[in-house]
Amino acid sequence: MTTNNQPNVPTAKKQGQDGFFVISMSKWQQLFEQVNHPINALRNRQAISILISYLVLACGTGGDHITSTWSARAIRTHTGVSPKPATNAIQWLADHDFLTIEKAPQKNRSPRYKLHFDESPKSETSDNIYLPSGLVVGVAGEHSPLGRLYGKQDIYLLYLFIRLYGFMDKYLDVIEPCIISSLLNEKPKHAMPIRLYNESGLLTVWGVTGEPNIAGYSTSKFFDFSIVNRGYSEYYRDSEPTIFDFTNKLTELGLLNSVSYICMGNEISDPNDIDFVSKVNSTNQQNFIEVITELATGKGYNLDDIDYTDCFILPADYEQIHIATFYQMQYRTSLGESIELTNEQAKMDNLIMQNLEKCLSR
Repeated sequence: MTTNNQPNVPTAKKQGQDGFFVISMSKWQQLFEQVNHPINALRNRQAISILISYLVLACGTGGDHITSTWSARAIRTHTGVSPKPATNAIQWLADHDFLTIEKAPQKNRSPRYKLHFDESPKSETSDNIYLPSGLVVGVAGEHSPLGRLYGKQDIYLLYLFIRLYGFMDKYLDVIEPCIISSLLNEKPKHAMPIRLYNESGLLTVWGVTGEPNIAGYSTSKFFDFSIVNRGYSEYYRDSEPTIFDFTNKLTELGLLNSVSYICMGNEISDPNDIDFVSKVNSTNQQNFIEVITELATGKGYNLDDIDYTDCFILPADYEQIHIATFYQMQYRTSLGESIELTNEQAKMDNLIMQNLEKCLSR
């Protein structure tokens, strides 16, 4: 039996990304529109430097999410933007009312900037986007995501990547399924698993063939890709850009990954009505499969000879299930982790473990 074990994606806590910062969705939109507007006559590199600098300064704020003491040096350190362009970017942000320079940088003294919000970021009605600090500072010495995005010099990629954090399904901890997921595909090849083996009437091994085929809307509440110049697309030069031009680039940069969940029912879920059962690929599932494989071998059934893309185990009384595949941000804050989903997964793992112990005792 073979499984398509995706790399075990570290949780936000394991990656040291419990820290977060806040920007306003509307301010981010305003900033993008201004740096991209012909009237400002900014070169592409200048526009991207301004967006990058804004995010770094936001990351450098304290508990009020407004006051930042980070400087052009911090922008250089974390993203690679040189000091002079970073200093010019900060001045541009001040000149265009995105921040106030309360104290200019001086030798051996930190500056102090006040970021502008239309509404207090601590207001219950604010349009906050919560972003993990790891986007700016990186994790464990790696090249930071903002540094990677700066290297691409793709203004739409940067703008949309940050915007995407405002379109997360908080319960499932994925991008909203109604924007992009396998549930939007009328006949997803990966959806219906097959029973492979039953152990002692207590646990069932399921297998899935084929690769998940995710579908997405290129015009949605997230963004209308038809407005982007065709030159943006590296993949479909002869057609209009699609949401997959965007997600493919993020995947290549290690900023986006796919995740598959087991869902209740023998019909494909409505994207707005998903009954979660368990994750398909997890360390616990891999451990369960190893134990079941040994038990099956002892009974003359060789699961190693079965070739399936994904395999997983559920209690035997789960009979009607399907698989749904989503996109998940690689960098997430603890605010993006669903306590309910985590608790449900823990209950399922405990139930499987209890049944597994019964099987081993027989």
